[in-house]
Amino acid sequence: YALAEICYLEAIAVRTSKRGAAHEDTLNSQHHLAILIHNEGRLAEAESLFKQVLAIRTTSLGADHADVLATQHRLAMLYRSRGNYDQADSLCRQVLGVQTDRQGADSLAAVAAKCNLAQIRLSQGKLTQAETLHKEALDVRTAKLGAYHPDTLSSRHQLAVVYWAQQK
Repeated sequence: YALAEICYLEAIAVRTSKRGAAHEDTLNSQHHLAILIHNEGRLAEAESLFKQVLAIRTTSLGADHADVLATQHRLAMLYRSRGNYDQADSLCRQVLGVQTDRQGADSLAAVAAKCNLAQIRLSQGKLTQAETLHKEALDVRTAKLGAYHPDTLSSRHQLAVVYWAQQK
């Protein structure tokens, strides 16, 4: 990932000098750099960068903007990686609430947020809640995308993981 990181850092430097630190292109590069850093396991560094991007995006775009929600989602997944389940749960519920209010409970965006919340609940050992959330996601994805869509199959797989944890 070293070359990818160098490219992101170069893009951030150029975009910052040409467009400014708060420009969405700059923030997009920083967001993706934070994802890369998170995937490398450099959690403290990634958390700092996600928080920086989130603060600027929230101020400039508003709390309900899709890019803000995407950064909140990534930060929640980072908190889950660190075992900070309460923080992860809180952020995921916030994203789910906004997606539900904006697009409806059966929207694919709300379902994606529901799946993320289910994963956190699974990590917390809240298996019944994880099962319910995954079942709801599977039902919506099956109805909207079809039984063989990759997202539907992912929901089916995640539900199987919960059943396995429940020894069902």
